Amino acid sequence: MIPYVKLGDPEDWFQILADKPELMESLPVLGVVVGPTRYSAEAEDCVRKLLRSHGHESVDVVLSRIPFRS
Repeated sequence: MIPYVKLGDPEDWFQILADKPELMESLPVLGVVVGPTRYSAEAEDCVRKLLRSHGHESVDVVLSRIPFRS
């Protein structure tokens, strides 16, 4: 898994504009699509564990319908 961007909603936009970043609240995660991989079951399990560890137990995790081609 590769996290690309840490997203959130800052408590105070003036802190961002003043170039003084602060901790941001989490954005709601509605679902995750696990891309094509040779180990889809393992990848799905890892995503579920990651989400659970961050308090997102109710997020839908689905496997991509695109077939994996090696």
